[in-house]
Amino acid sequence: MASSKPTMEQTVLMFSKVCENIRNNMSQVVTQKNADGQTKAENITELRMQGSFNFLTLKQLNRSAQIQCKSVKDKTLETKQKLDGYNLQLENLQYEISHLHKEITKCMEFRSRHEDIELVSENNFYKDAPADISRPDVTKHDEHIRTLARLDWELEQRKRLSNHLEEVKQIKDGVVEQTSVKKQKLQTLAPSLDNLLKSSLPLQDAFDLPIDKLRKQHELARLLPRPLFVLFLQAKAYQEACDKLMSVEIDGDESAARQLLQMQIETERRATASNNHNEDLKADESDSDQEEKDDQDSGRGHKSRRDSTRMEYENSVNSNSLFTCHPLQINIELKTKKSATALSLQFHYVTNHKFVTVRSSLHHRTKHSDASDSFLKASNLLTCLTPNDFGLQCPNATTNFSMDKVSASELSAAFQSVGHPYMWAQQVCGLEFLSVENSRQPGEDMQISFSHMKGTVEKLRKRVESRIKLTKQLEQFAKNVIRCDKDVTSMLPTQIYTSLSSWSQITFDEYSKLPQSAAVLDVGLLQGDGKSEQHAFYLATLKRGNTVTVKASVVVFASYPVDAPLIMLLLDWRGEKTSENDFNLREMEAELNIHWPKTLTHKMDSILSAQLLRLQSMVDVYVETECQNNEVGQPVEFPLNRICPLIAKGPARLKPFMYNSETKTHYHR
Repeated sequence: MASSKPTMEQTVLMFSKVCENIRNNMSQVVTQKNADGQTKAENITELRMQGSFNFLTLKQLNRSAQIQCKSVKDKTLETKQKLDGYNLQLENLQYEISHLHKEITKCMEFRSRHEDIELVSENNFYKDAPADISRPDVTKHDEHIRTLARLDWELEQRKRLSNHLEEVKQIKDGVVEQTSVKKQKLQTLAPSLDNLLKSSLPLQDAFDLPIDKLRKQHELARLLPRPLFVLFLQAKAYQEACDKLMSVEIDGDESAARQLLQMQIETERRATASNNHNEDLKADESDSDQEEKDDQDSGRGHKSRRDSTRMEYENSVNSNSLFTCHPLQINIELKTKKSATALSLQFHYVTNHKFVTVRSSLHHRTKHSDASDSFLKASNLLTCLTPNDFGLQCPNATTNFSMDKVSASELSAAFQSVGHPYMWAQQVCGLEFLSVENSRQPGEDMQISFSHMKGTVEKLRKRVESRIKLTKQLEQFAKNVIRCDKDVTSMLPTQIYTSLSSWSQITFDEYSKLPQSAAVLDVGLLQGDGKSEQHAFYLATLKRGNTVTVKASVVVFASYPVDAPLIMLLLDWRGEKTSENDFNLREMEAELNIHWPKTLTHKMDSILSAQLLRLQSMVDVYVETECQNNEVGQPVEFPLNRICPLIAKGPARLKPFMYNSETKTHYHR
């Protein structure tokens, strides 16, 4: 065999040749075994030796192939290791390229601090700066050198201003020292002044000069929230200028109010400091982590102090689960000239929802019955002072979202404790929730309060007077007596035969079950939504003789006397009749509820009595004219005692319900 190692191709060829020789050798062995002769054994032995040599050659070739395979694997592994080294070098180069790109981007986006410095304009720079700094011959052609020169001039100016600041501070220190000396002198005078004020109190009471009281009120006014301060200022001004029977004063816990004010000032200061801190972080991002850590450490300390202050305040202020009122309140008392009646109003500011509530009470010497006294109770005394203002909803829209899970009973109980948030109360306090808060100009709340103060006080006085008159009317109705002024009775017949038989107060459920009330409920004038409970419901029974009975259901609205009472009729005579099946009853209801109140706009305080008198006269006309339709020969139950040129008119056969006081005749509308 050759001394050099065969290649893979040579090894494959030798392997094929040896395999072919083995096949031929085996074939010859088989042939010799089948042949006859003396040389058969010798030939087979020789062939067997040749086969053994061929197997030895095949084994050598196999070993050579294994060695060559191992050599190829070693070369492949060595090449793979070199490739991994090249890949690692490539990744290092790519990382270095990425790092260089980031550094280049950072350098390109670098923002120098001089860009945040507001430098003087170039014209002023060349005009004011000295020549050794401005150097126009160089700086005008090189922007970089020009910027450096402008920064040098800015530094020079700031050094001058710093020196001037030091001089001003020295002057300030001298003034502060003089002020402290004067304060010490004033502090030594404080005990003497207090003794002087205490000794002058009897003199103030004798001459009706509440100087000390006014001073305390003015000190408390500084602690009021803005809406109550606006109310106090405007009400005090209106009292001194227009209404001497009105009194205004501030009441409440002064110490709790001071704690709350201090807490609000501290919160605003922290918010301002936080905003300034955020601006500093944007200007210097390199120090952001350390500053944020310091801010968090200080924030935890400030938060603990704020929490302790808030706990002290909440412990000192009476609050319920829904509304938290400011410790101070405004008390306004309105007295009347004619009667010894006074209306007391307590205005509270709900701090957690930012609106104003009112609690009212009426002090009067005259005692009234329970039925008539219901209109003088605090729960409905101020209801509907302005149209549809029941005081049952929070005026602030954000409150409705935050209290969507609060039940109506819980909200009503909360209003009973802190008062009702009437819209007129928000207006006299300068609050207007329909406008955008950011669009309001400074002092606009004062203008809103001023524009509503006079009208609101007049409405309150008219409301008290009208409710007292209504109470007197209800007491007369309970005695089956109806009285009106001559201006009203002169417009009605002098002889009225129908009389008031009974007068009783009913509930809304009882009212809704009456037959004559069905039309009112069908058109939606009254609904069982809680607001209907603010109105008062009555049932009046009128009789003419022993056979005619009229049952009138009366609704006295919470806005009385702005809205006239609503009267619906049921006639029990010759069958039951209502406005649904009798055109004349419908005409009578129209006269009572529409035309008659329009006629008596100057007498709305006594409109209920006037309506009942008008109803009595129309019942007389109805039954007397109806009896004229009897057949000839039948007895007339109620003779015609009135002058009626025309008893019935039109297809509906309407009665002449109108009355002319001059001619004493009845006519149709």
